[in-house]
Amino acid sequence: MADNFGAFDMSFNVNYYSIIVEDSIAELTAQYAIDECYLDDDDVRSVFCDQIRYSSGERALISQAFPTFLNQDKETVRGLDFNATFGYEFPMGGDVLDLGLNLRANHLIERSTLFVSEDGEDDFDEETGEFGFPRWTGRAIGTVGYGDFMFTWQTRWIGKTSQAASGVDEFSDVFGRGPDGEPTGFNSDTCLGNGSGTYDDVSGVFTPDGVVVGDGVFCRGVGHADDYFVHTISMRYEFSDFITLRAGVTNLFDEAPPLIDTNEVFGVSNISIGNGYDLDGREFFGSISIRF
Repeated sequence: MADNFGAFDMSFNVNYYSIIVEDSIAELTAQYAIDECYLDDDDVRSVFCDQIRYSSGERALISQAFPTFLNQDKETVRGLDFNATFGYEFPMGGDVLDLGLNLRANHLIERSTLFVSEDGEDDFDEETGEFGFPRWTGRAIGTVGYGDFMFTWQTRWIGKTSQAASGVDEFSDVFGRGPDGEPTGFNSDTCLGNGSGTYDDVSGVFTPDGVVVGDGVFCRGVGHADDYFVHTISMRYEFSDFITLRAGVTNLFDEAPPLIDTNEVFGVSNISIGNGYDLDGREFFGSISIRF
């Protein structure tokens, strides 16, 4: 949809996309083969174990993994793209002030993978809303042009994300017990909870021993991130038909990437990587273009 109201221009469109790929070929990593061999919950020996070689020593350490290609039965991605553009021009001081705004957003409805094992069992993985696949992303670009000068403000948005619900740890203390004193199977790194003591499986009662005094705080690994915004500004000046000057600042407010627990989300130094977050901080740039 597009329309013109004198000096005011507007356009808006929405696109729905649905992409389904069947029998796609995936190149697996060595780590994937190892995980599937050792972490498979089935009682049947995984076929991926045949793709691993071991050293001849007593410890029989893994010496090589050579995963093959794999046919993914179905991959699905569905979503909505939104795009809106606004423009307004009006005379000012013997020239024209040109205002522009472009808004883009994407809403991810589904990002899933289906793999059918040799036994005919479905392994369905829905990743929508997880790291790398936020439900919402967007970008806003505002411009102000006057004569040979152009100012641009750009804001990039990554919506909130979270690890899969099945991977969320229970609140625990450093001793691996929850608020009721019962073992949870997870250990926090810093929270002392109810302190040291013993838990009676029969009575369900936790008895502190006073060796380590609890602080009443229970923790779990951070596997989520809130909405993330990064702003960039730039200026352009046309000295002539042949010379253009550009300068600006990326990540204007020096917005740090969200912190996570690398036991929950893939990352380095408690920072999620490969998911669009800015890792460089505030940076300045400039350029001069000369046309001959």
